[in-house]
Amino acid sequence: MLDQLHIRNFRMLEDFSVKPLGRVNLIVGRNNSGKSTVLEALRLLAEGGNGRFLQSLLVEHDELKADDFDADQADATLSAIRHFFTGRALPKTDDDFIFIGSDIGKCIKLEHVFFELKEEQVKDGVGNVSEGRYRQVRVPILKSAVKSDQAIRQGLTVTQQNGGGAYSKLWDMAVPWSSNRTSAADASLDKIPYGFIPTHFVDQDNLASLWDRFLPPPAEQRVLAALRIIEPHVEGLAFINTPRARDNGHADWMPVVKLRGQAEPIPLNSMGDGMFRLLQLVLASAQAKGGFLLVDEFENGLHFTVQEAVWRLVFQIAVELDMQVFATTHSWDCIESFVRVAKAHPKEGVLFKMSRSRLTSDAGKIIATVYDEERLALATAMEMEVR
Repeated sequence: MLDQLHIRNFRMLEDFSVKPLGRVNLIVGRNNSGKSTVLEALRLLAEGGNGRFLQSLLVEHDELKADDFDADQADATLSAIRHFFTGRALPKTDDDFIFIGSDIGKCIKLEHVFFELKEEQVKDGVGNVSEGRYRQVRVPILKSAVKSDQAIRQGLTVTQQNGGGAYSKLWDMAVPWSSNRTSAADASLDKIPYGFIPTHFVDQDNLASLWDRFLPPPAEQRVLAALRIIEPHVEGLAFINTPRARDNGHADWMPVVKLRGQAEPIPLNSMGDGMFRLLQLVLASAQAKGGFLLVDEFENGLHFTVQEAVWRLVFQIAVELDMQVFATTHSWDCIESFVRVAKAHPKEGVLFKMSRSRLTSDAGKIIATVYDEERLALATAMEMEVR
């Protein structure tokens, strides 16, 4: 688990820190305050800076066209990766890198770099030259600006660090990212298990895949317990192939539930958004075992009357699966229900508010104000605005 989080020079987060973190963390703040950016940064940390994932983030934000994936589009890719950096501009010095993670633990660093390919000879055991190979030699940004050598190339270096060890991978912008992705070095990336729940509902086929891959039979009871928060008569759940899938000859999965007293199973989609959201929550938790569960707009689909019970489930699962939860919300009801549950879990629940600093020295940077259980209780009792 992360006991602190530092994000530097990533999108709108110029120099953002929050400490301490809990096992379950609720992020609040106004629109465009950086809540979803924190979740995106944690996804990037969990992916270890994987090149294909970097591309997918750019496509999610319409900053890169999907059809540029496998083409040699150096200019398009360079133009796109600038969006990762604060101010949407490529760095002007070697110190303007992206940092995500803990200052004293697991972290990644992304750097826009210039480099040259230097040929070097490799000799066999008797001194004969057996082959020639090229080594990437980094060129400082300031020097690259005055050199006219056309051999200078550009790339994105991703460095992982965990304690005393470090590993770096350079993505060459002149090479199709599909080629970069399949390199042997990519297999060395150290990833963190995580589940991500976006604001929208996940495709049913993806949920079926998670059901098969991450949920052993004993854990099915956790799913049923979650669904019973809304519908106490749930006795079972399964994914079945739809009639359309059978007609077309391909898989098209649909979740159905068995209710007490009902002879036929009922499509989960016919029971409201809350049921689907709870299924998504538990399956993503199974995927996040030992890592991060990231939830954007926790309250989506959940009526305020069930949110406290859902938070109790989240705190329980977080301990059982040894995962750390980061969720965002705009809802005061969600905050109040979180506070009531956090009181029963000392040091486990933390809320932090994201806002722009009013200090002249910070020049309007986005900062975090941390509320532990004690401060949260005081804030809600006095009806303070923490959103």
